[in-house]
Amino acid sequence: MDTAVLFETFARPQYARQVFDQIKKAKPKKLYFYSNKARVDRPDEVRNNEEIRSWVKEVDWDCELHTFFREEYVDVYTSVRGAMDWVFDNEEQAIILEDDCVPSVAFFEYCDFFLDKYKEDKSIGFISGANYLKNYVPEKENDHIVFMALLLGRIDGKLWILI
Repeated sequence: MDTAVLFETFARPQYARQVFDQIKKAKPKKLYFYSNKARVDRPDEVRNNEEIRSWVKEVDWDCELHTFFREEYVDVYTSVRGAMDWVFDNEEQAIILEDDCVPSVAFFEYCDFFLDKYKEDKSIGFISGANYLKNYVPEKENDHIVFMALLLGRIDGKLWILI
């Protein structure tokens, strides 16, 4: 997988673990592991935050690992914006995963494909994907692409969607 991945975390290991396990399966060549600092007056957050940060030791594949672990807590908007600024100061494109958005391994393939396909198309602002069919099982290997394909962009200030 060629596209860099930004993994944004905080203090919710019950969700973040599911996301990180999928990242481990995808084995990105570049992983940006970001963690906002827990609030010191919340011991459960501190413990959970430290647990999540320890997962960097689990990166056991050939990977260029970058970490940004905040030393002080910042609000969610500053946190998310800072993480995205960090990755896009270093990468032209990236897959951004928050700690509660669990992708399938196919999602990484989907992103790699469409990011490459629309790399030069300035009318595409970003690529997103979702599969809301809980019990969907693809008949063929690439059937998942049909249900995950959701492209959003802006042309002349108007939002358009291609499904």
